[in-house]
Amino acid sequence: PWTYEVLLIAKKICEETDGLFDCGIGQYAKYQNNQKWDELGMRSIEFLDTHHIMIQEPIRLDLGGIAKGYAVDRGIEILKNFGIENASINAGGDMRVIGKNHHAVYLRESDIGNAYIYLGDLNDGAIATSSTRFGRTIKKGGMSYLINPRTRKCVEDDLSYSIIAPTCVVADCLTKALAIEKNLHASYFKKFGAIPIIVE
Repeated sequence: PWTYEVLLIAKKICEETDGLFDCGIGQYAKYQNNQKWDELGMRSIEFLDTHHIMIQEPIRLDLGGIAKGYAVDRGIEILKNFGIENASINAGGDMRVIGKNHHAVYLRESDIGNAYIYLGDLNDGAIATSSTRFGRTIKKGGMSYLINPRTRKCVEDDLSYSIIAPTCVVADCLTKALAIEKNLHASYFKKFGAIPIIVE
């Protein structure tokens, strides 16, 4: 059921961002029987009853851009079920806070001596951050893990992308759309009650 819910959220955000967030698109072009085929991504998933899905076309599903935010939200729900009113969960780049207490939010900036940039205080909301600064994989030659689903190419820059939103799963997903489009005024931010932040 949780995986089904994650996929439902992923498809909704994929549709609202016009495919800028799509966890069903792989980084590299794929070949099957020596024939190149284009992945349809989240569009190839059909949602059935009783938590089943049907995949119509080949898909390379990677929930790395949504699962941590979803897990943070699940953790918060467990705390609420135990009657906890003030709490925070910080999963390294994904944080959610409930209650009236304010929590200072800092962005780690390793390029200037492991310093921290103060972004503000957060209460009763979530923030997620994505950056190519921390996501380059040595085994892939230093390429970014942020992928543009439309071009299948890495997002190569030295910027940091943060989203403040009501839930961590939404914030987590929308950092990817922001990293690709870099449009602080995109309509989907307002639809999800989100605030985008780009740090150079």
